[in-house]
Order: sequence, then C-alpha cells, then structure tokens
Amino acid sequence: MGHCGHKEAPLVGGHTVQLAVSPIGPPLGGQQGYHTSVVVDTHEYYFTEQGIEIGFGLESHSDFAAGPDVLGQGASHTSGEAMAKALRPHFAPKTYDLLRKNCNTFTDCALFFLLGMRLDRKYRALEKLTAVADDQVGLLRMMHLYTPNPEASGFETRRVVNELAGLQGMPRQADLRWSCNPAEPCSQRKRVSDTKKLHPLCCCSQDDGRRANDATSTIKPHRV
Repeated sequence: MGHCGHKEAPLVGGHTVQLAVSPIGPPLGGQQGYHTSVVVDTHEYYFTEQGIEIGFGLESHSDFAAGPDVLGQGASHTSGEAMAKALRPHFAPKTYDLLRKNCNTFTDCALFFLLGMRLDRKYRALEKLTAVADDQVGLLRMMHLYTPNPEASGFETRRVVNELAGLQGMPRQADLRWSCNPAEPCSQRKRVSDTKKLHPLCCCSQDDGRRANDATSTIKPHRV
C-alpha cells in the first residue's frame, strides 16, 4: 500500500478536521509525551483546567519549542461548535487531571464525535504508563509530581465514547478507525483494538476497509 491519503470526495458544506500534536519534553522510559488538540476549520479546540477552550490558530501549542505537527484527518458534517457543545458536560471546568482526563483524552473524544475515529494510542502511551505506576506505588505523588483531581474521579473515556456514539447513531464501542499521519505507510498501521481484534487503523486504509466504512457510514449529520 502507499502512504495514507484522504481519497474521499470533498464534503460539500463539511468542516475540515485536523489533529495538532506537540511533543512534551524528552521521552521517559522509551515513551514520548504529547500535547494534542483538534482544529476544525479555523478554530482550535483543547482542554485545560478551565474546561474546553477555543482559539484561533494553534495557541495551545505556543509554549512547546518543537512546534506542532498538523495532520489532516478528513472532513465532518459536524461543526466544531456542535462538538464542543456535546463534550462540555464531560469536560467541565476544574475537572482536568494530568494523567486521567487531559488534553489527549479530550482530543480522543472530539475526533470520535467528529469523524468516528479514535486518537492513536501512541499519543497517550506515556500518561497511561505513569498512571498505572502511580496507582500501584504512588510514585508520582511521592515525588510531588502529581496530585489526583477528585473531580475527575470515575471518568472513563470508553463510557463517554459510547454515549457520543449514541448521539451520532454509530455502533457502540466503534473503534475501527484511528487518527493517522498521512506520511506513514498504511501497511505499518495495525493494532489490536480494545475488542481484541486486529483492525486497519488509519482513516483511509482499504484493507478490510469495508468494516471501517460500515462503522462510520451510519453517522447522522449533526449540524448547528
């Protein structure tokens, strides 16, 4: 296969969706940390202690020296405003948690609501690893590097995704498509999903792509 590319016909009246990614610091334990956000048309959407924030350009990435990679993910019938409205009950102010409910958690849910795809797991690998370590031995808390936010207690990304799937008319636990980097070969983008099945990951893969297309073809237009 060739490199990833968005081969679908232009979506009339649709909204362009991009994934913005900035690496955070040096890798730890072989894993790189990331800050991510979603850009819909000309507006950036991201999650902080203040809740879901909206800006022009890529202002949430301005503090990262490496600068963001901006990866086109496709076009959506759903506007950024509609996405933010749907996610605000799940990402309220003062519910941010460094490991369990952060910018990447929001990006994951936002991409799903807009395009029926999930954020590539590599962008959350470090925080998941450190969350497990902290749960087991309280390492980060002992080093005064992390304080759990009780307002984020009980938050589960999968539960939110299932609720969003219901709003959009998609199958629950729909995780057949994942965010992609158009420069990477499709043939290298395979992973085992949460349902323990091997799926094509990138948004344009054609190998067994009928299954991925079937999962997203039922999305109901959600316009504002």
